[in-house]
Amino acid sequence: MGIRASAVVLAILATQGAFRWSADRRLAWDDYRAQPDLSSPASAMTVYAVAFNDGCTDDKYWQTVSLEFLPDKSWVKFEALYQRNPRVLAHEQAHFDLAEVHVRRIRRAVLSLAQPCDMGHEARDRIAQKIVQADRDDQKRYDQETAFGVDSGKQAEWTRRIDRELAALASYARK
Repeated sequence: MGIRASAVVLAILATQGAFRWSADRRLAWDDYRAQPDLSSPASAMTVYAVAFNDGCTDDKYWQTVSLEFLPDKSWVKFEALYQRNPRVLAHEQAHFDLAEVHVRRIRRAVLSLAQPCDMGHEARDRIAQKIVQADRDDQKRYDQETAFGVDSGKQAEWTRRIDRELAALASYARK
């Protein structure tokens, strides 16, 4: 999905079982409904969408930025599911949490603009797109450095870093 999404698109995602990131809602294996990619080196794949919508009404800026987990696109291989491997699920949760870090960075970046209403949608979209690209890069690096969660030491480092960043950006959490 593109970065700019309307309430209609989010409503459609909800009918497909998509749900927003929440500190109170951790991922569960039952959330993974897609057929696994057996050619992938990963044991599971967490797929999500970042939706960004904003505008100005009477020169008053508003924005919504949402992170949606997509169950019908997310998958887990039989071996990990059969074992109910908590290490694999924790690795996948950290992917989702890392995406939330970037969503909060989008909120912070756009809200910190001195005059967002003086900019067009395209300029604000470019800011959001840069952060979405940073998320893609960080997600790849996360898998590489943790060896898809197999390296428990690196996994613990990443989990701590993600938790610290979520806490540091708490004021940009969805309310």
